[in-house]
Amino acid sequence: MSFDFSTLRATADPAQKPQQAHTKDFIQKTGKDTATPEKPATGVINIMQRDRVDITRGRAVYTEYQENMKRAEGLRESILKGIRRAEAPELLLLQAVECIGNMTDDRAFQKQATADIIAIYGEGLQHPAPLARELDELREKIAKLQGRIEHMTPDARQRARNALQQMENRARDIEDILQSKGA
Repeated sequence: MSFDFSTLRATADPAQKPQQAHTKDFIQKTGKDTATPEKPATGVINIMQRDRVDITRGRAVYTEYQENMKRAEGLRESILKGIRRAEAPELLLLQAVECIGNMTDDRAFQKQATADIIAIYGEGLQHPAPLARELDELREKIAKLQGRIEHMTPDARQRARNALQQMENRARDIEDILQSKGA
């Protein structure tokens, strides 16, 4: 049995520290230098990039939150003014739903409640205020779709024309109801 004392002899030189001797032996045997990593600290870089992305997302969310709060504040003021002017309760309710949707960022609630109010008070009870609002929204949609129809493929253009026809029919129906109600 023999022992390898080469590292002890290599450290016999006072100018050389023991750790350096082991490192030099390792480099000579393997050809790799462990003192200098082959790859940069990618883990740290990835963490920093992920943090940067999180900060950017956080800013975007906060900006959207601020915008929603500004819209909600404007709607709250509009609701109070509408109450003072004795506007139709259905319109005030629609504004309140929109305000709640902006404050909570719950678009599903806002869409569902608005559709229900228009269906119940507009179509069902035929109150003029929700019908007038639906008519205004329909006219905006019709104008937007007419502006885009020129740039569509033939198949999409045909579907858009069908949708336009449906919206125009609904708009005529609402206008007839409003005229019969005297609004």
